[in-house]
Amino acid sequence: MEPVRDVIKLNIWAALKMSHSFVNKAKKEKNYLIIYMSSCTSKFAVPAGTAYSSSKAYIRQFAACMSCEFDNIDVTCFSPWNVSTAMIKNPEVSFANCAPDTFVEWAFKFVGLVDEIDPYIVHYLEDWGWWAMPLSLQKAS
Repeated sequence: MEPVRDVIKLNIWAALKMSHSFVNKAKKEKNYLIIYMSSCTSKFAVPAGTAYSSSKAYIRQFAACMSCEFDNIDVTCFSPWNVSTAMIKNPEVSFANCAPDTFVEWAFKFVGLVDEIDPYIVHYLEDWGWWAMPLSLQKAS
C-alpha cells in the first residue's frame, strides 16, 4: 500500500498543493501560466499501472477544470509517451522514445496555446493510433 500512497502523494497531492499556492497568487495578478505533466497512460488501461495511470488521469482532468475555472490562468497539460529518462530506465532514443531536450523543444511550442497535448509529433500520432484501436486490441497488446 505504501507505493500506491507515494504515487498519490507525488502525482496528486503535490500538484494540488502547488496549484493552490499559484491560484492564491494569481488572484492578485493579471496573467498566470500553470503547466501540468500527465502521461499517455492517463488515457487507457495499463496492466499493473492502476495507481500511476489513475493519478495521471486525475492530473489531466484537474488541469482541464483549472483551465475552465480561471480566466487569468493559462493551463497546459502534457501527456507524453516515452521520453528517455531514468523513470523508464533510459531506453535508447529512437523515433518513438524522444530525448528529454527534444520533448522540451516541442513542448515549448505549445505552452499557453492549448489546454492539453502530446507535443512530440510521434507521441501525438501514437495517441491517434490508440484512440482508433478497439479496447479488445489494446488489452491484447
